[in-house]
Amino acid sequence: MPVRRYEKRTQYLHCSSADTDDPLCKIRPILKLISENISKRYKPRQYQAIDEGMIAYKGRHKAKQYIPSKPTRWGLKVWLRCNSVIGFCHQLDLYLGRDQYRGIRTSVGHAVVEKLTKGLEGRNFQLFYDSFFTSIALARSLLEKRIFSCGTIIRNRKGFPSHLKNLPRMSQGEYVIRWSG
Repeated sequence: MPVRRYEKRTQYLHCSSADTDDPLCKIRPILKLISENISKRYKPRQYQAIDEGMIAYKGRHKAKQYIPSKPTRWGLKVWLRCNSVIGFCHQLDLYLGRDQYRGIRTSVGHAVVEKLTKGLEGRNFQLFYDSFFTSIALARSLLEKRIFSCGTIIRNRKGFPSHLKNLPRMSQGEYVIRWSG
């Protein structure tokens, strides 16, 4: 779409809501519409990946984040579930800060993965994620739903078994597999 046509269309587009508690009240209907259309048009493949990403944003917003390790340092942080082969994004969720996860009994990573995998239950998907999301409780929860998972670990994370914490230092390409039951 040419820039002028886009600017003309956005000139007349405005979403509004009386909900002042939701910082995304103006764009939530658009996000919902995009998410619904993606799920209708594209069926997810067996291999899925969950990670965080940044949407570049220089304006003012309560959800704006600064993450120095990302190529886009300033912006809106989003959780993404993508096809791990071609990178197509199936689902996204904007991170609005810690307040969004108050009252949950699991870790933030666990809650994010649970939310992004709704609808994948019982279909033998294989999910890959990094150390932020990895936990024994999450792996068990996903396995109960017939979603297989793979993730890297942080050795000193709370809740990890001691035999995993005491493994010798591994070099790139080495791996250890453990299972229970």
